[in-house]
Amino acid sequence: MCTQLSAYGGSAATMKWYVSYGSSNCVRDCPPFAAHPECKGNPENFGEKLFLTVEKCCAAKLNWIDAAVCAGASAGTSAGAAVPATAATGTNKWLVDYSGKKCVQGIVEAKPGLSLYDTMADCCANKLSYITTDLCHARSDGGDGHSGKYYPVTGEDVCKMDCPASLGAPCAGAPSDLSAPLYTTPEACCSGSLGWVDAESCHHLSIIGSAAATNRWLGNYNDKKCVKDCATESGAGCAGIVENKAGLQTFSTLDDCCTKTLGYITKELCIARSDGGDGHSGKYYPTQPENVCKMDCPASLGSPCAGAPSDLSTPVYEDPETCCTSSIKWEDSTSCQQMTMNSSNLSVTGTGKWYVDWTTSQCVKDCATGTGASSQCGGLMETWDVSFATPETCCVQLSWKPLAECTKS
Repeated sequence: MCTQLSAYGGSAATMKWYVSYGSSNCVRDCPPFAAHPECKGNPENFGEKLFLTVEKCCAAKLNWIDAAVCAGASAGTSAGAAVPATAATGTNKWLVDYSGKKCVQGIVEAKPGLSLYDTMADCCANKLSYITTDLCHARSDGGDGHSGKYYPVTGEDVCKMDCPASLGAPCAGAPSDLSAPLYTTPEACCSGSLGWVDAESCHHLSIIGSAAATNRWLGNYNDKKCVKDCATESGAGCAGIVENKAGLQTFSTLDDCCTKTLGYITKELCIARSDGGDGHSGKYYPTQPENVCKMDCPASLGSPCAGAPSDLSTPVYEDPETCCTSSIKWEDSTSCQQMTMNSSNLSVTGTGKWYVDWTTSQCVKDCATGTGASSQCGGLMETWDVSFATPETCCVQLSWKPLAECTKS
């Protein structure tokens, strides 16, 4: 500076660079000229240090500003073309946009601490490392902001695709959690992040938004029946599609399901409750202490229908005779069958058979006494009484009495 001032009578043009703290850049010691916006004339302080290149000036005097930003702002150029000198310039480098949670390219101001990166990947890795790499790239590359990959939604036990939701399933938009892992396929997403969900169910949920029906049977312990894994409108026994079948035991037949999952329920009752009908088996079951068999059919139909047994482990039989002889062995089979088939009128009619009335030591008829009743009626039998078809067979029990005295008349 001293040499130039001395040689040119107080006028200098060293063509070197010096710092301009006011504009946060370096400027050049040359006569101001529109074609060269970097030229700002002599420094106010002739003792200011001069540098051969703008890069050296920036490095020595403005090292808190990104070197490329400082050099570009100082030179006042963009892509090599001369432009009016401003505090901003384009570098084609990448910087973070925290508000948009992405990396961008563009003209930026030479701000202290500003970091620029040669690649988008470097910017994402250094400034937005909490965002999944593929999501950061997709948000930053100028496309539609979507990665086209799958991410898990743990609250719904499903994977969704990062693509515009307006396109419909499987597209569901970007994940709300930008740190969510991404996978190239729904299968990889399901196995990688939702291992507790049945793989096939998760895959179908992820692709079409609903699980696939297997048409297999599984136990419903709350309702004490077996249900079929299919849409409710698809057929008998269908109770809806189970979305997560992980850990569930399913069966190809209703019989197997009842036997292996609800073995404490009589199989015929389990099947009747599960097959989509009226829930009744149409079979006969014994009741205590009535000592009578009842039919498992809607009670609204009247005798012998009495609804389902309250104890679902109760045995059931094809006909009243088998029910009586198998489960009410102490009761006369014929009486039991008659009581079964006429149970609704049993308290009025009785069986019409004969039994011993030990209080009078006579054989009497099993029918109610009272106005209009036969003189041979001795009232209705108790459950422990044994009945006989004829007074003669009954009087065998009172063999010491003549038939005429044995029989109530």
